[in-house]
Amino acid sequence: MNAIVRSLGLLIAVAILLAAVILVGPAARSQGGSGEKDSKGNSNKSTTRPRPRPGSRRSSNRNINRRVTPTPVTYAASLAGTSWAGPDSTGDYRRFTFTSNGRLNNDASDTWRQEGNKIYWEINDGYSHYEGTINGDQIDYKAYNKVNLRWTGTLTRVAGSTTSNPNADANFSGVSIRIVHIPQRLADAQVAAARLRSLRADVTLYETSDSGNGDWVGRIVYWEGQEELANRIASKVSDIEVVTPKFSADTEGKRTFYLWIANKKQGSSVANNETNFRGVSIRVVHIPQRLADAQVAAARLRSLGAEVTLYETSDSGNGDWVGRIVYWEGQEELASRIASRVADIEVVTPKFSSDTEGKRTFYLWIASKK
Repeated sequence: MNAIVRSLGLLIAVAILLAAVILVGPAARSQGGSGEKDSKGNSNKSTTRPRPRPGSRRSSNRNINRRVTPTPVTYAASLAGTSWAGPDSTGDYRRFTFTSNGRLNNDASDTWRQEGNKIYWEINDGYSHYEGTINGDQIDYKAYNKVNLRWTGTLTRVAGSTTSNPNADANFSGVSIRIVHIPQRLADAQVAAARLRSLRADVTLYETSDSGNGDWVGRIVYWEGQEELANRIASKVSDIEVVTPKFSADTEGKRTFYLWIANKKQGSSVANNETNFRGVSIRVVHIPQRLADAQVAAARLRSLGAEVTLYETSDSGNGDWVGRIVYWEGQEELASRIASRVADIEVVTPKFSSDTEGKRTFYLWIASKK
């Protein structure tokens, strides 16, 4: 009887154990455990999320289809050959012509450069600095000078104008000209060079002796097929030296016109070296359509030692200053001497103004609309 009871108890225990295994197994598997343990009794399979390895990047489904839009870069067409004008915060009206040779208003002391839609220019050998942003037909700029004066302004493109040069029909871009001159005609050669450079010619000066030039005096030497262009060049300097074309096969390979300013009898008053304006400050104030004349006057006065700057003003409201050179107390005689050197360009008479006393600068106005 006892044996039967023990057998029955054993069966019940086995049944309970089987039921426990059946019930606990799925729960253990749902927790990620395998029931296996290492030699220390620890589970071989961790239930925590593994850490990423150093340098690895966890991907995210949110970024797979995201489109990255690059930052736009703004470009602007070159301003070479264009003119811009407008008022600034000081009340002055300014006009600038950006020429293709990197000069501003074709003045060697004024330069500019463009970087995309940004433009930078300097006036009077870096005395004033400008930085502008190009937006279509408008330039917004800020500026400062060496005495820390600061101002801003807005320029708009001058419609239908690529240059304020009155001789724009004569464009010598890419034309090489060598001006050969005798020593006593240096000043005239410099004026001729400035004028031709304002028409975009590539001009060099060469000094020769004042003898043995008989075959070349009064000549511009050209090569085959270039006589018409030689005549056009000659017409631009006829008030300085009357020259006629002369053919020479020797210039064929050089592709350079040789313009001779070597006549000892001819010559403008600028060749008079007894007039020296070294250290004299002159500002040539001109209206837009007289830019080329202002440049010639500036070159002539610089050749005599003067420190010259150009300033462009509007073509109206200048009635009190047209035909004037403005001076300060005690400087009338010097003003008259300066006026005599540009009389063939603009006839000006001295006008006193106490406002120029502190500036110690003569204001030469080339503003008549002739």
